[in-house]
Order: sequence, then structure tokens, then C-alpha cells
Amino acid sequence: MDLARGGLRGRRRAGAAGETVSQDQKLVEWFLGDEEAAKFMSGLFDISQSADDFADGEAGEDAAGLMASVLFGMVDGMALNPFFVANRERLAPMLIDALMAWKLSEELESGNLTEKAWAFCLRDSLERVLVGVALIKGGFVHALHVQREAFNYFRYVHADGHGFGAFVEEMEYNK
Repeated sequence: MDLARGGLRGRRRAGAAGETVSQDQKLVEWFLGDEEAAKFMSGLFDISQSADDFADGEAGEDAAGLMASVLFGMVDGMALNPFFVANRERLAPMLIDALMAWKLSEELESGNLTEKAWAFCLRDSLERVLVGVALIKGGFVHALHVQREAFNYFRYVHADGHGFGAFVEEMEYNK
């Protein structure tokens, strides 16, 4: 998300049969055309990635700048987002749960293979928020459809080679 302008960023990934699919276009589709819901989710993905980079010591030379962009995104991209404002009572528990799952995944990454497997699962907790947004927008049946489609999208279309095997190799390398 372009935090300075509050707009959707056109991240593009290869889709089926060579077609190009934007993650942000999928969010708008999954949220039944609600661009504010899509901006909220896109911003959440960006904020969480930046926060994870910071926690993993990957902030580079401008750690303060990265943290400032995270905090700005939390206010401008989320707290002031009309979709979030209208649904904050339903979204806040999902966000807290995702935060707690991320923290546990960070702890489990250095454990045995079983703990690494759980860490791999828990790090994708933002997808549960995505399904929760789909539930708010379209109800239970719609959320079930989005859940499966998002699972496939993030595992096969948007995976960037980050399957479980690559995850375990990375954890072994970082010991």
C-alpha cells in the first residue's frame, strides 16, 4: 500500500495460464468490490511485513524510518480506514489473534521440526483476518469460498517459492 497516498499498490503475480493477477485486484474481488476493505487488508499485509522485517533485524540502515512507516500505516492506513472504523469491534479480536500467532511463530521457528511446522502455519494468520473480512462483506458461504481461493492463491500463485521445505531450510540456515 502506498501509505503516503493511502492507495492500493499493484503487486502483480503470475496467474493461471500466464495471466497476470494483482494481489490487490484479488482483494477487491474477494471483498465484493469494497476498495476500502481491500486497502485495509493490503495495508495490514504491508505493515506486518515491515514489522516482521524489523523484528528479524532486516530493517537495514534506516530502522527508524521503517518503524515510522509501520506506525504511520497503523494510523493512516488502518485506524482511519472507513472499513476498519465501521467494523473495528469485529476486526480488533482478529488482529490481536493474528499478532499473538505471529509472536508464537517467531518463538517456534528455532524449535524442533514439529515446532517449525507450527511456526510455518501460524505465520499465515493474516489469512484468517482476510477470511474474516470476507465474512463481514459477504457472509458465511462467501467466506468459505474466499478461504479456499485465498489458500490456493497464496500457496500456488503468490507463493514466490516459500513452501514449507524452503521455510525449514531457512530456519536451519539461520540457527
